[in-house]
Amino acid sequence: MTRDALSSAAGLKVDFDMALLVVASGLYRLLAGRMRGYADAQARQIFRDLINLPATIP
Repeated sequence: MTRDALSSAAGLKVDFDMALLVVASGLYRLLAGRMRGYADAQARQIFRDLINLPATIP
């Protein structure tokens, strides 16, 4: 295996991670736009207040 093959796999992982970050950020913005009082909220606050909640499965 050559160095180019290894570096290209790492580059692909970084690109995929960045793409997921951009998609998640856009989804947080859509969610915040629909929720009253969250139009100017940061993604961290949206996650903490609306997403990261405990759940009980009956």
